[in-house]
Amino acid sequence: MEALVELVAACRDEVGERPAVVGIGGPISSGKSTFAGLLADRLREDRELAVGVVAADGFLFSNDDLHARGLFDRKGYPESFDVASLVAFLDAVRHGRTDVVAPRYSHEAYDVVPGTDPVGDVDVLVVEGIVVLQPSMDGQLDLGIYLNAEPDDLRDWYTDRFVELVGEVEDGSTSILSLFRGLEGQALRDAAVNVWEAINVPNNVEFVEPTRGRADVVVVQDADHGLVALERREV
Repeated sequence: MEALVELVAACRDEVGERPAVVGIGGPISSGKSTFAGLLADRLREDRELAVGVVAADGFLFSNDDLHARGLFDRKGYPESFDVASLVAFLDAVRHGRTDVVAPRYSHEAYDVVPGTDPVGDVDVLVVEGIVVLQPSMDGQLDLGIYLNAEPDDLRDWYTDRFVELVGEVEDGSTSILSLFRGLEGQALRDAAVNVWEAINVPNNVEFVEPTRGRADVVVVQDADHGLVALERREV
């Protein structure tokens, strides 16, 4: 992690007075939000930088909007994101605006939720999500990071998280995850794997994995999310 902290700190020095925007992409369930938080903590502690973290999931169209657009079955794919709003948001950050706010998304509710989070006056903004390394983000990132993991590990991480989220669904919830509350044990894990293979694997293969070549740095992870290696893109 230290080498990556150094890269981000150097990037911050290079951009001048404005915030440096660091994007973390990678497959679904590769641990982008966790990694973004860890990187932000290290930048704060080791370099005393003011760091904000934003999840691109907040820029998903709401479930109602997705239904209206006929895209609900494509939720999580690039076209289900309000890319124009995300680009405008990052452009405002890059121009040094301190009044910018980020929308919120709840994985428990499986939808965007009311409220916003102010970015404030930061030295570095870390934005994470499957769309941040897409071609539509050209010119918005100062450093692009791709989290890489083996397919079997991604499936297992997704399954564990799916089971956890279903267990957190409350009575009366309208979350789509409530449909799985009657399942337990292996039946619930099998259902998670079915969702993974039907929806997330095609998304990863067709849209996310090709963005690896667009990243400045690839973080190679092991089965425990440990950092095995950093691969720099040759210029």
